[in-house]
Amino acid sequence: MDGFTGQIAHLKISLFEGKIGIKNFTLQSKVQVVNNNTSLNVEAITLNFKWRQLIRRVVDVTIVLHNPQLFFVAEETSIELTEASDLKKVVSPLKTTIEKLPRFITNVDLIDGEIRYLDPTSKPAWEIAIEKLNLRIENFSNDQALSKICRIECDFRLCQGEGKLNLVLHPMAIELTLAIEVELKSINLVLMNNLFLAYGKIDINSGLLDLSGKLAIAENSIKGYLYPNLRNMDFVSKADRADPFVQKIRERIVAALFAVLIANRKNRNGVMIPIEGRLDNPELQNGVALRKILQKAIIKAYIPSFKEILNFGSISSLTRAGLKGMARRILRNR
Repeated sequence: MDGFTGQIAHLKISLFEGKIGIKNFTLQSKVQVVNNNTSLNVEAITLNFKWRQLIRRVVDVTIVLHNPQLFFVAEETSIELTEASDLKKVVSPLKTTIEKLPRFITNVDLIDGEIRYLDPTSKPAWEIAIEKLNLRIENFSNDQALSKICRIECDFRLCQGEGKLNLVLHPMAIELTLAIEVELKSINLVLMNNLFLAYGKIDINSGLLDLSGKLAIAENSIKGYLYPNLRNMDFVSKADRADPFVQKIRERIVAALFAVLIANRKNRNGVMIPIEGRLDNPELQNGVALRKILQKAIIKAYIPSFKEILNFGSISSLTRAGLKGMARRILRNR
């Protein structure tokens, strides 16, 4: 591969058994970003293929990866969709690429994997890791006579919490066609604090996230929902005393607004965010469609809460008690 170097410690081929074994496979990028390289290390890879299907000119293979570790280093500090990342431009090359290959059907098992993502160029630098990743891909094929749909299931650990993802994909569909179900439990947001500091300028001292959601994309339309639930959120602590004065103001305003949100929603478990729209809207071209749909959905979901915040009672209460107390705390901690 261009731009990468690789190595295999041991290779064993058993043609009679239809089995290929690889040990200690490594792949590393030649490009360094702040003294870090994107790399992939896999302890063991096993490929089992069926001779009977091969005689029929069908590559039927099962791939098992043991303890894969992917360390990805970002080269640009951008975490939002841009014009270059149109979803249709992502899926089209997949169909175009696999339909040129010989007929195949494959199953993949990934056991006890780890993915680490590092952005060393942001300020501050941030890193996030998915651990204990177990993933199963069933019936991925470029021939609809062999399989029309592909199922992907995975579970993992993320920031001391747990996650599950189920996906059904139509690989050979002309337009992007898939259904996703995701669930996150007890994600410790403090472990993502550098990410929030880099892109939101907010310092989180405690907080847990639960998230569930379903999403379907077909015929250039997207529909589904997200159901986030934030628990035990705290933006302010004694450790903030060394923060700049303006940063203190920002964090305490966010904390005050969030406190009102929680108070007004104390009998609710969270907010459902409906997601619906079209990816081929001529006014939302080149990758901004999904971003606009998500922004609109979040605003529609939370606007009732902010209306509650901005009523006379909330404002007067916040102004008399909250802002005066906030100012005293800021001046006392300077």
